[in-house]
Amino acid sequence: MDPKSNVDRLDCEDKIAVAHDFRQVQDEVEEYIFQHDLGASDVLLISWNISSINRIVQALKVMTNAVPHWCSMKTMAHVTNDQLLDELMAYLCFGIERVGRVMVLPETPMEWLLLGQRLRDISYDRYMQDFARVPGVFPLATFTLVRAAYYSALPMLPMPFGANSLFE
Repeated sequence: MDPKSNVDRLDCEDKIAVAHDFRQVQDEVEEYIFQHDLGASDVLLISWNISSINRIVQALKVMTNAVPHWCSMKTMAHVTNDQLLDELMAYLCFGIERVGRVMVLPETPMEWLLLGQRLRDISYDRYMQDFARVPGVFPLATFTLVRAAYYSALPMLPMPFGANSLFE
């Protein structure tokens, strides 16, 4: 990790995505938080399931005119895993401080409301609901709260009857 680099992405994010478990890379996560001057902040770590992202990307590429409503791209014909992750993070965290895929915990009720609305928008998107039914896609992401170096998983509320959950 290079704290002087302007790149928001780093090795520990890739390791988190592969491991799908922050505890396996806890030291690197804590170093990342410290190096980006987030040590005094509570942060929300988002662990994306890369195999799920890959399945969604492959499906979007073959679907005609399949662009989720939260996505700013015009077409999904040539989308990559990283582009879809960037789109998800950009939509989810717009207006909320973040460094790479680490979000500073929302401080105001409005930020929490925005985060909740965006999670809902992604979850209820018709394309994402189709993908949620595919075996192996759940969970798309898990959320972990880091407060004073204490990690606690944040469970998502279940979806209403008939809708499949994307997040754990």
